[in-house]
Amino acid sequence: MNWLKKGNLAAVAVILTLGTLLSFLFLDSLLRWALVRGGQAAAGARVEIGSVRTRLLEGRLLLRHVAVADRSEPMKNLLEFEDAELSFLPSAALRGKIVIPEATLTGLRLGTPRSRSGALPRAKPSKLELLAREQLAPVQKALQSQAGDLKALPKELDVKKLDSLRSLDDAKARLQGLPERYKAQAELPKKIERELKEIQAGLQSLQGGGGSPADIAGKVRAVQTAQQRLKALQAEVSQAKNDLAAQFEDVNAGLRKAQDLKNKDLNGLLAEAGLPTLDADSLTKRLLGPAASKKVSNALYWLSWARRHSAEKKGAQPKPEQRRRGVDVEFPRPGAYPEFLLEHAAFTGSLSGLAGGKDLSISGSLTGVTSNPPLYGKPARLELGGAIAGGPSFTLKGQLDSTKPQAQAAITFTAAGLPLAGATLGDGELGAQVQAGTAKASGQLKLDGERWVGEVLATAEGVSLEPKLGLSGDMARYAGSALKGVKRFGVRVGIEGAEDDLRLSLSSDLGQTLASGLKGAFSAAFAGQRKQLEDKLDALYADKAGPLSSQSDGLRKQLMGPLDAQQGALQDALKKAASKSTGGSPLDQLKGLFR
Repeated sequence: MNWLKKGNLAAVAVILTLGTLLSFLFLDSLLRWALVRGGQAAAGARVEIGSVRTRLLEGRLLLRHVAVADRSEPMKNLLEFEDAELSFLPSAALRGKIVIPEATLTGLRLGTPRSRSGALPRAKPSKLELLAREQLAPVQKALQSQAGDLKALPKELDVKKLDSLRSLDDAKARLQGLPERYKAQAELPKKIERELKEIQAGLQSLQGGGGSPADIAGKVRAVQTAQQRLKALQAEVSQAKNDLAAQFEDVNAGLRKAQDLKNKDLNGLLAEAGLPTLDADSLTKRLLGPAASKKVSNALYWLSWARRHSAEKKGAQPKPEQRRRGVDVEFPRPGAYPEFLLEHAAFTGSLSGLAGGKDLSISGSLTGVTSNPPLYGKPARLELGGAIAGGPSFTLKGQLDSTKPQAQAAITFTAAGLPLAGATLGDGELGAQVQAGTAKASGQLKLDGERWVGEVLATAEGVSLEPKLGLSGDMARYAGSALKGVKRFGVRVGIEGAEDDLRLSLSSDLGQTLASGLKGAFSAAFAGQRKQLEDKLDALYADKAGPLSSQSDGLRKQLMGPLDAQQGALQDALKKAASKSTGGSPLDQLKGLFR
């Protein structure tokens, strides 16, 4: 063992000493770097930490001046706080686990402005952000800036450019192809009629015959066989009806889609002719969609992130191509900890100048956050709230339970007296700044397995709007007058579906109020021209939609009629067979043998 010499031992001792010294000297910097990188990966936006101080022997970690930018609004912070003190278990840390029994966070503030953008270079919007933009705030055609820019209305509309008519043509093609697709099932009523007559004849033959035990037992078996055949025929008819109904529903879906597209076609024609779009739904999305999409996408993003990361350990299995690599398995033995566990964190802070210059004190707690929920065995919970006497108040409660295979989550919140002054609606062309008003809101969002369902309701009262318009001429005057007339409005946001097929909806009486105000401001001549264009489109649409709807109803009756009749006949036959099996002569005779 020539390598075991004083020189070698000295070198090893020097290396270990330097390594330990460097760890103590640069541990805080390395930890700060890791926290920033990890935080930015989670938030999708900049994370800034003023300083990190570790006290390994005491098991304490101190963070100061932390700010997390809002990915949907980069010039705002999602949250920031002055200080955070975390206690951790040194013994667990030596085993590569982060266990935080207690944490306190002070100076919490939400939605504070930033001096520089918090957007990360080359950061892409999340799938949920894109979905929220598409469904809640789609790009709208601009209102025309001059009422005098009206063009001559087209004498004839180009049907090739109308999406609604193309949708009707598609629905008609599906309807015309339906009999051909149904051909394989067209012989089903005849087949059922033949088999039904055969079964009925067999049941009728049971009225005669011998009365010996063997004969009676044979009749009982015959009745049971007939019942099974009738039920099988019933299943065939039900399946055929369901298949046929699904094909007709496909046609009806095309009709409904065409109706929606008709409104969009009208908006496009109005824009081409220089007439303004006055559709209430479009105006609602124009004014409220951008803000709603940011808030909803932010909430869904964090809920999805928390759910995804809390469930990672449950299904941790080596990939096929990594079978030879080791896998860490956390056994639920006494004293065992997940790789990460935050048992309890308490936080306090304020929302500055929320009501007449007063600060709204907020407080809350976060418990049970872990990388392995099944091992920990408890759900993660969040509670947050605050109030000013006679002023704004809010509460928020959330729970994420990933301890079982089917994850479940729920978030509820309420808010009242929230000041709206300073908020903005719409965009640079059609928008407004809120000068005064308060809002109350409530909402809930639930996750059961893969399905989300939720609703947010809000009402704004005592509203005063200062129009911010990129329009000119009469249109600016009309839009400005309509916006100034808004004093209150309600908003509803709906959420439903799986994450990969989420459906979001936005509705409000604000769009209808603005549309009514604009319509009232336009001259009779202007409204008349709009009506002419609408009538032309309605006439073209009715020429296609009316006959198509009638044809669909007629074909449905023609194809469904025989199936309905056969279903009724099978039900009657099944009742008669049941009566023979329970009260008919074969069983009665069989029962008589044992009296």
